[in-house]
Amino acid sequence: MANLSQQKRQRMLKFLQTIREEHKDDDDMLIALGEIESELNAKKYGLVWEQHEEAVDIQMRDNIPVFTECTDKEITADTGNSYNFILEGDNLHSLRLLEKTHTRRIDLIYIDPPYNTGGKDFRYDDSFVVKEDGFRHSKWISFMRERLLAAKNLLSDKGSIFISIDDNEEAVLKLLCDDVFGEDCFVSNIAWQRTYSPRNDSKGLSVEVEHILLYSKNTMWSPHKLERTEKMDSIYKTPDNDTEPWTSSSLTAPSASTHQGMVYAIQHPFTGELMYPTSGRC
Repeated sequence: MANLSQQKRQRMLKFLQTIREEHKDDDDMLIALGEIESELNAKKYGLVWEQHEEAVDIQMRDNIPVFTECTDKEITADTGNSYNFILEGDNLHSLRLLEKTHTRRIDLIYIDPPYNTGGKDFRYDDSFVVKEDGFRHSKWISFMRERLLAAKNLLSDKGSIFISIDDNEEAVLKLLCDDVFGEDCFVSNIAWQRTYSPRNDSKGLSVEVEHILLYSKNTMWSPHKLERTEKMDSIYKTPDNDTEPWTSSSLTAPSASTHQGMVYAIQHPFTGELMYPTSGRC
């Protein structure tokens, strides 16, 4: 099928080229035409929002944040060769500083950003963003994108990031993370139960879960699993000391006619007998 948007974009780009030839000696016009062309060539699928610039972005144009050690807050402990520290201050300042020392060196990031509910939980340029703000969502997206890009730079090749969020911005955050980390690096949307009883302040339905979006730095990521222990294995012993492993269900399933590729024998692990499914089963 024809991509009508693409056809329209090509016609506009062709028209821009005509104007560019007519004004090839006008630098201001060429700059403006270049900006229009960039917008036309920008991707058209995904999250679209009004971009905003924070006061902290403006500050960092000419002022570089630095670490200042607070020795009076130092906690002395026998930690061997490990070294831990807490950064206190604007989170974007901290991320920019960590980019200078920890780029591609961090294996795990967990963040709990403002949920942007409009209830004075999200501060932008020292002002709370309320529900009535017409740019409430785009300010939040601009805020989050800067920090996610910095976080991505910090992740090692085997790194992953966990981001807490609720229903208010979950769909938007998923699209934003797809853009920053890549759709192929999406691992899971983990739902966790935040309440165990119905809430009488809900609007129609009681919301019992929130989300943790999990993204990896690359598509080959896999979780670092705990090693099996004797205690773990002991949980799976058969309750009546059977001499053979037992199962809780049949080896076969119905609908063989629609699952032709699953009609085959399974060999008994002890006797070697080939066990075929009965007629109509797979």
